[in-house]
Amino acid sequence: MLTRCVKPIRRTGADVGTRNRGIDGVVSRPRKDSMTAQPHITVEDLWIELPTGARLAARRWYRPDLTAPAPTIFEHLPYRLTDLRANRDNSWYQPLAAAGYVGLRVDIRGTGNSEGLFTDEYSEEELDDAEALVAWIRNQPWSDGSVGMIGISYSGFNALQLGTRNPHGLKAVISAGFADDRFEQDVHRIGGAVHDQGLAWAQMCTGVVTLPPDPRFVGEDAWLQRWEQRLDAFEPPILKWLGHQRKDEYWTHGSARYGYDSMTCAVYAVSGWNDRYRDGVLSLMEHYDGPKKGLIGPWEHAWPQEAGIGPRLEFVSEAIRWFDHWLRGDDNGIMDEPSFHVWVEESAAPSTSFRHQDGKWVGLKSWPADAVGALDFSGSSTGLHSGSVLLDTDCAISSDSLIGLDGGVSAPFKSAATDLPRDQRADDGRSTAFDSPVLTEAIDILGQITVGLTVASNTSVATLSARLCDVFPDGTSRLISVGMLNLTMRDGQEQPTLLPRDRDMKVDIVFQGIGYTVPAGHRLRLSLSANYWPWMWPSPETSHLTLVKGSRLSLSVPRLLIGSTPPVSDFYTSTPAHETVSGSWAANADPDENSTTILHDLGSGRLVRRSTSKIATQPFMSDGAELTFRMTQEDHITDGDPLSVASITTVEETLQRRLWSTSVSTRTQIACDSENFIVDMTLIAKRDQTVVRDMAWHEVIPRDHG
Repeated sequence: MLTRCVKPIRRTGADVGTRNRGIDGVVSRPRKDSMTAQPHITVEDLWIELPTGARLAARRWYRPDLTAPAPTIFEHLPYRLTDLRANRDNSWYQPLAAAGYVGLRVDIRGTGNSEGLFTDEYSEEELDDAEALVAWIRNQPWSDGSVGMIGISYSGFNALQLGTRNPHGLKAVISAGFADDRFEQDVHRIGGAVHDQGLAWAQMCTGVVTLPPDPRFVGEDAWLQRWEQRLDAFEPPILKWLGHQRKDEYWTHGSARYGYDSMTCAVYAVSGWNDRYRDGVLSLMEHYDGPKKGLIGPWEHAWPQEAGIGPRLEFVSEAIRWFDHWLRGDDNGIMDEPSFHVWVEESAAPSTSFRHQDGKWVGLKSWPADAVGALDFSGSSTGLHSGSVLLDTDCAISSDSLIGLDGGVSAPFKSAATDLPRDQRADDGRSTAFDSPVLTEAIDILGQITVGLTVASNTSVATLSARLCDVFPDGTSRLISVGMLNLTMRDGQEQPTLLPRDRDMKVDIVFQGIGYTVPAGHRLRLSLSANYWPWMWPSPETSHLTLVKGSRLSLSVPRLLIGSTPPVSDFYTSTPAHETVSGSWAANADPDENSTTILHDLGSGRLVRRSTSKIATQPFMSDGAELTFRMTQEDHITDGDPLSVASITTVEETLQRRLWSTSVSTRTQIACDSENFIVDMTLIAKRDQTVVRDMAWHEVIPRDHG
């Protein structure tokens, strides 16, 4: 195998940074050597030749003063290491290298500067490459044979996926913001229905994988030809994702939950209650029997030290402790601590942009936890009641098509001022709601809420949404969590079945996990609706659902048992977050170009929800390259017409340095009729102002029970 050093970069002094110095708002655990001078770090770019002959672009961080072989920690993802993620990578791998590890970041095949072609997320070829990377690392003279992986989001997924393949030498993984069941938890679907965040991710993915390699790294003579090959081979990922509308082999591939039996590496699983992917941590902690730790804080889709929602944690030091134990054999006590640390948020008035959430850390020995019991309610025409009662009348579930408008987005990642849910009173008023009596004692909710009901539908395809809210004495309504279901999947996601019209059906809905304290003097509110737009694409016909008289509407709320689990104080201490760590997505977001507006034509009933965002890379580690990413997503609906729904997403990217400029512009519209999804997409790639490729797609994809 060939390794070629393309461009050694040596950073010393302030560039290296201080591993354990917490910035304002970050909780830091001091290490024993935290007061010593920081070592010299060398950063070099290199090529890694795979057994297939393709070369992957990589960047390596190491300490040249350490002559003995060292453990290696690597990450394998499509988010361009020389520009898009250069600063973020440096904020991780500099302190890892300072702690005596070799850090290695690799662009996935066909992305960034790597050769080959990108065909899909988590492809078999991608995972084969990752296995080959582990073998390559172990064969290097600077490697001691012990390998770890870190990753968030995309690389959080594939780190865990590689763990299920159990390659020799892979001993420990840190996965953040991941799903271990791609159909149930990933951004493409929600409750089995098409999810609007999945449509946005399709465009983000398109933008990332269609940018050119950088001529500074691949050569002035090669970059354009390779870019043209990349563009000519590109197929919009949304076409494949919309083509698989039930849980089939496409989705189980790469779903780590189904490979835990073969996995042996130690896993540290991380997420936040404001992240779409928090249920992946709950699932791993329940289903993986190997060595593991879990951490769920208040964060959005971000590392704990980078999050916009505080309190933040200086997690890099925690990661070093983890790898010190599993890659070096240090008996540092990390596995003697509680296996699962979770944040339980205190009640606060709703805000679309929390910067800090009060609450407490709780340490659990395992999950599911003995310290968590259930508080059960039943619903009737007069509200929620403790104990078991039956519905005393048929009860219509609201079919209002605008319910969900105040729900924010399911996967906040940029800490924008409009990402989190607003006051829920408007959505509650449109829904069918059941209130509890005023609580006489506080409830610490921890886990996944469940609702069971018996319902009849007048249509053969329908969706159902359930929300639990914290209702304040003044009427303010704060969203606690939501659950959704395409009712054709009530008996399983593998083989959906049409609903028997006007027949009773038993349905269970599982909510997204949450840690939240509802104080005494407040009420719980369960709200049901046949829609939750724009999160969930509506069914083809307006559905009229009815809760059946004489059946039981049950609400089960997981709660911490009083006095069973004391809060954790030491490392996990509440500290407000004020600034964003340099190098994160949020640090590079332009607040003046991140906004959400709602336009509602009261005459026609037409409504448009428009979100815009801009991210620009900082030049510190990008060698002069400047990358700008702008995205606009419009969700359209006409009140009462489920076939009027459309999602239009545009992305504009520029990658440039002095005397060189490229751009990729895409526009995708997804609409529907009663039988099909209709996708129209354009892509225009330019070098300077010259069009390199002008491409278009029109696809009609049959709806499959949705």
